[in-house]
Amino acid sequence: MSDHLLTSVLEDYLRTYRGLIAVEQVDDRSVSLSFPFHFASNHRVEVVVTHATGNEYVISDSARILSELKASGHPITNKTRERLEALGKAAGVNLIREYLILNSTKDRLGDDIQKFLETAKTIGDVYFAHRERTPNEREIIAKVKTMLDQENVVYQEGYNIAGEIEPHKFSFYIPPNGSKAMALAVLGSHNTHTQAQVWAFKTEDVKRQPVNKSLRIGIVYDTTNVWSEESKRILQSRADSVFPDPEIEAIRPLLHETK
Repeated sequence: MSDHLLTSVLEDYLRTYRGLIAVEQVDDRSVSLSFPFHFASNHRVEVVVTHATGNEYVISDSARILSELKASGHPITNKTRERLEALGKAAGVNLIREYLILNSTKDRLGDDIQKFLETAKTIGDVYFAHRERTPNEREIIAKVKTMLDQENVVYQEGYNIAGEIEPHKFSFYIPPNGSKAMALAVLGSHNTHTQAQVWAFKTEDVKRQPVNKSLRIGIVYDTTNVWSEESKRILQSRADSVFPDPEIEAIRPLLHETK
């Protein structure tokens, strides 16, 4: 591929991307940027950049995430605030009153806006992805349950497993009982790419908890909608096993693994 083609493709993409970013002057010190990325709630990710003083800048979400959580009926408890703070900590994003905040400087501003954008989307997706299960998703869960019963394994449904940051609910948990422990999540066909990203976070968070060192994590995804190759790779990069729902029979031998 020639350098000319590489440059042309990149320039075409950047031109389109630039046109999709909505920019608004909030006041003489602040600018609002609305990016072509969406939370699981289908709202665009918005960032406000404020010139504080001299070389210092402040990047914030203008309290949007907490406002949307409240509007959706999610209680903003001390525990919720602790979890939000923990999610933002790795990127240097702090929760101050109702605002997600990242302090920056002129020379770091571009990198920090991108960092804040990614962090805000991760936080929003984790909390906005909750929804009712579809009929097909319930059917898949029923099939997995039947298989577990046939294999005579002990299991618990809708089980919360502690992560390094917070607990995460799995469809099934099979405790160690002569075989290695296993957690299974069944994912529906709604917002597939967002679900892949959210469950990559959940899986990694669980695996970072020392007590889960030997826990195997399996994911079954509903194929009534298209899962892109990228979405499947995201799941496979974090979970121990990933199965499309027509292949749930492949779980059977894993239930009896001892090593």
